[in-house]
Amino acid sequence: MDELLRQVLSVYVTEVQEQAQSIASALLSCETGPSGAPAYLEEVFRQAHSLKGSSASLGVSELEQLAHALESALSSVRRGQRPLSRELVDAGLAAADAARLRSSGLTAQDDTGQREAEEATRRLLQLALADSAIPEVAPPPAGEPAAGEPSLPLPLAGEQKDYVRVAVSRLERLDRDASELRVASGRLTRYSVEAAKSLQVNNELWQAVHKSAEPRTQERPQQLYQLVRGLHTLRRELKNEAELLMVLAVRLEDELRAMRLLPASLILEPLQRAAREACRVTGREAQVVLLEEQVNLDRALLEELKNPLIHLVRNAVDHGIEAAEVREAIGKPQRGTITVKLEQRGELLLISVSDDGRGIDVERVREQAISRGLITAAQAETLDETGLLALLFAPGFSTAETVTELSGRGVGLDVVQKAVSRLHGQVTITSTVGMGARTEMVLPLTVAASNMLIIKEGDHTLALPQAAVENIMLVPIAELIRVGTRLFLRDGDKTLTVALLGGLLGLKAPGELPPRLPLLVLRTAGAKVALLCSQILGEEELILRPLPPELREHELLSAVALSPSGAALFVLSLPAILQAARTVDSMVFTAAPEAAKKAPAPPVVLVADDSITTRTLLRSVLEAGGYLVHTAADGDEALTLLRSEKVDLVVSDVRMPRLDGLGLLSRMRTDPRTRTVPVVLFSSLDSEEERRRGETAGAAAYLSKSAFERGHLFEVVARLLGRAQ
Repeated sequence: MDELLRQVLSVYVTEVQEQAQSIASALLSCETGPSGAPAYLEEVFRQAHSLKGSSASLGVSELEQLAHALESALSSVRRGQRPLSRELVDAGLAAADAARLRSSGLTAQDDTGQREAEEATRRLLQLALADSAIPEVAPPPAGEPAAGEPSLPLPLAGEQKDYVRVAVSRLERLDRDASELRVASGRLTRYSVEAAKSLQVNNELWQAVHKSAEPRTQERPQQLYQLVRGLHTLRRELKNEAELLMVLAVRLEDELRAMRLLPASLILEPLQRAAREACRVTGREAQVVLLEEQVNLDRALLEELKNPLIHLVRNAVDHGIEAAEVREAIGKPQRGTITVKLEQRGELLLISVSDDGRGIDVERVREQAISRGLITAAQAETLDETGLLALLFAPGFSTAETVTELSGRGVGLDVVQKAVSRLHGQVTITSTVGMGARTEMVLPLTVAASNMLIIKEGDHTLALPQAAVENIMLVPIAELIRVGTRLFLRDGDKTLTVALLGGLLGLKAPGELPPRLPLLVLRTAGAKVALLCSQILGEEELILRPLPPELREHELLSAVALSPSGAALFVLSLPAILQAARTVDSMVFTAAPEAAKKAPAPPVVLVADDSITTRTLLRSVLEAGGYLVHTAADGDEALTLLRSEKVDLVVSDVRMPRLDGLGLLSRMRTDPRTRTVPVVLFSSLDSEEERRRGETAGAAAYLSKSAFERGHLFEVVARLLGRAQ
């Protein structure tokens, strides 16, 4: 690779991807909006010329030739000598895709996208030469605009700003560091509280001494005064530092969140292309219209939304929009319209995808649900239209009589629901026969942090997305209606299905319930569902992280949340909770059997890592696996715990301050009390030299961070402690 290209590769690749995105969007807008076609066509030429110039200057000849071929193919359209045909748009979109693919190959330093770029170039040149009246235009020198091309607009003097491109991975690392700052602030706050408690105890002790002591001994010694003053100073400094650290952490998080925001309009191009391809397959006509008022979305959220929205658009074309002749016969425009609307309301994002097609036949949904065994005929009679339409989210459900290349309307909606669930949101469907269908989603604006309701069940503290809770009540248990093994509650003219959270999680419930319990009424499109839990601890904005690999198969969990206090909580998956509430028996009140009460104590694992996030997540994962877990911030703290606590296994990071993992292992092997305790080392550096050092020092296992993230750590711990399946 050319040295100059190597130095500026990341900037160049980002520009290529942005230019390809702009070219594709402008071409689609040319095709769907004839009135604004000239302006969009000029945008194609501006972006193609910019791509050609930067590629030529860096010696990326395949993309230089591709951009030049695109200009040549569209020159006659620009001069008004021929219309913009579907074939030209297809070729231009293929060129944009090839440019994006080739940029990935340049990053990977391989030939990915090379063949696609050459093929797209040949196709464009063939189209350019198809009309013999259109002369071939020689490419201008790099950096100079072609004849008749407008030069790139320069920013006004008063609007000039300095910009720097930053890789998304770096922003994500900074975001994680900001989360650690917030957690550290929470720890300082707790230390301040502990200092205040110590002062209170000191005062109480002194008062007791003062009352019982003889008059001549009632004066406080000077040393005690110094101790009290020191504690007061420590408490004040801790409080001030905690407040400052929290302000800085919140400010940093807000700035990083703003840096990760992208215009929601970027979602339009893939949706237009999905509709265009679906129309090609079905022979129908449809356009996608995006309604949004300058909404900016988190990059991760935008990526997560793309596939479910594409599913909805494809299904709308295939089984929503009627054929052109049918639409014309019933007085509708020949071209159907699929409207995607994005709206921000506070911390929530509202998305709706609606079409002006035939709508959904609710009776057909009822028949299919019964025939597929999703519900019984008796249950179907109790469901209203909203409840029946909610069945469309069942895996593989479809009302289509024939399965097309694009599949039935129901196929893919389970994918939509799963995606929305991962984002801690809600999705519902409504329909009017003859007028169209509408899918609505309500999501938190960011996938990095979210407002959560903290609930306690037994010894477990869990989180539930606040947006998932419609109402909270404190209900007398006597008011619950028992029908067989199920529980219900009358709420006005509605009947709520009631489930015990402990029962859903498989926890052993007490033989008797307390007289009153908190009841969470959950937001759902079907029959109302409520959740009984032991205690509601409050609300918090929590930092969300993906589930560790070992727990990703647990259907009732969707994420791990880190609170400002440093505690790690598991986030419940609303769709899974709703499904379980409808199918799992509510009345699980049997006490734990005697054998279970006398079960042996769980193995004790010590986790040593200087990152509080890693320590907390590891602790949560191992505790969920049935282990008792202690944590230490470095090797010195780990040694102190090992001298005072019985530990069956140690998991340690290699690189830590004060005493690192290898030093900890060496000290353990010289101490008779810890000589036989197995130690698992893990590190972000997977070097052979460090691995040999660990094995020589006596590590039972050495894992790289990548292996740890894939779930191998849990397997190794289970094997070393004799708990492997």
